[in-house]
Amino acid sequence: MRKKQFLKIGIVICILIFIVAMIFSIYKFGVINPISSGIGMLRVLIANTDYVVVQRFPYRVVFANPEGGQDTLDSYMEKRGFEEVEDMRMGNILVYRKGDKIEKLNYKVNGYYAMWSWQ
Repeated sequence: MRKKQFLKIGIVICILIFIVAMIFSIYKFGVINPISSGIGMLRVLIANTDYVVVQRFPYRVVFANPEGGQDTLDSYMEKRGFEEVEDMRMGNILVYRKGDKIEKLNYKVNGYYAMWSWQ
């Protein structure tokens, strides 16, 4: 009987921790999956990965190493076939074009990571 109570309490605590982590991930990064954002952040901070795609749907979110700056973003977008449209840039909102397709994204950077989130 006592083991079942501890098991139920443990499950409830795990669920609450996951819900709090999900709320934090959505609020801070706009990423629904807290596991994806946590692993992505660790790969950028500890493993020194250039960039990590942490969410593709409903919109793309990428964490990147801040040392590369916008050059890393430009090379990422070039790999996808896009080029920057300088005259449509508005502050931290960058615009890239591939033929008729236009993608706008927010570019945020601090001392630990850079975050690119599509609109």
